[in-house]
Amino acid sequence: MKKNTIIINNIEYETKTHDFNKTLSEIKIPKGWRLWTAEECIKLFNSHEKELNLTDCWFFIKQPFNKFNYVARFVADSYWADLYCSGNPSFRDGSLGVRFCRELK
Repeated sequence: MKKNTIIINNIEYETKTHDFNKTLSEIKIPKGWRLWTAEECIKLFNSHEKELNLTDCWFFIKQPFNKFNYVARFVADSYWADLYCSGNPSFRDGSLGVRFCRELK
């Protein structure tokens, strides 16, 4: 298990956002890992917000609409959580990063 991860339902999730201020193409996804899905963000925010440090975070997630060349962003702060599904993968921002997860065997 990687440092700063938690296992939920046989999936290992990173608990910290990293690789800030990079475009999605500049981020190297380790072999066997993937971006979180929109469904995971919603479910995990509702059930494991504190353990996953999902307050005041903003990170790339897997685009739920495969036909578009966009990425989605998951945003959570002190007031709300939201998914932005029309993000340009070439966008970069000092607060935008990434989190990975992987299925365990």
